[in-house]
Amino acid sequence: MAEWTFTVGRPKANKSAVQNQLWEVTQVGENKINNYAGPDNPAIKVMASVASIGPANVEDISKDCGLGKDVVILHLRNLSAVKPPFVRLMPVKG
Repeated sequence: MAEWTFTVGRPKANKSAVQNQLWEVTQVGENKINNYAGPDNPAIKVMASVASIGPANVEDISKDCGLGKDVVILHLRNLSAVKPPFVRLMPVKG
């Protein structure tokens, strides 16, 4: 399965209420999750279709990930036909 890592803006909401929020993809990185994820600093894991970057499901809420207060790392995994229902990732235009 293809795996992608995104840096996204955090919604202005309680971290515990991050599910069912809209997230905006602000940057696309490569393997950044390896730099910031770990037992003491888990990255948010999002499963989604890489092709459409459509509905996704937040499995875990991250800590700061060392990137500042307003960004977190999302880990996208291609689930092919599976369509989790919760969070929509919104790619930046341009």
